[in-house]
Amino acid sequence: MKQILHIFAKDTRRFWREISLSIALLAALVWFSPGIWNPVRLTRISPGSVTRFRYIGFAVNPTILLVLSWWLLISRIVLDEPLVGNRQFWLTRPYEWKKLLAAKTLFLICWIAVSYLLTEMLLLTEVGFNPMEHVPGLLAVLLFVIAVLLLPVFALTSLTSNFIQAALTVLGTMALVSWYAGT
Repeated sequence: MKQILHIFAKDTRRFWREISLSIALLAALVWFSPGIWNPVRLTRISPGSVTRFRYIGFAVNPTILLVLSWWLLISRIVLDEPLVGNRQFWLTRPYEWKKLLAAKTLFLICWIAVSYLLTEMLLLTEVGFNPMEHVPGLLAVLLFVIAVLLLPVFALTSLTSNFIQAALTVLGTMALVSWYAGT
């Protein structure tokens, strides 16, 4: 357990910029979502922004950027100790692969899953619902996000040796899945 927490703390210190970007985009999601549901409720933004917001609602919606920031974060933490190649940092250290995997999973749970769950709870509160009454639904949505958006990127990134290969693999897989779903 000590080694898992050590790797988790190392990754948190090393990737604080990517974590901050992800949390900032979650904050932007909380800020803009009520306006997406009801543009009249955009009282926090200047009145001239309301009409502009209606026309560029897709561009302002930070959901796409949030998913991309998660993919960046996943790629960076997985490629910090890559499986592919012969110059891995973790081969020269007494890291067990199970503990390394547990540390990376803990990192993703803490910085992506928990922060996303708290954001969803805050959005439910903003709408007027009690989040504690909707915990099973929130957990189901979180499980869906992890299974569809995060785990495939985690798996594909672990099979590549650098960020460019990881990005091309993920984008190629997305293109293939969208093409297959369209036919």
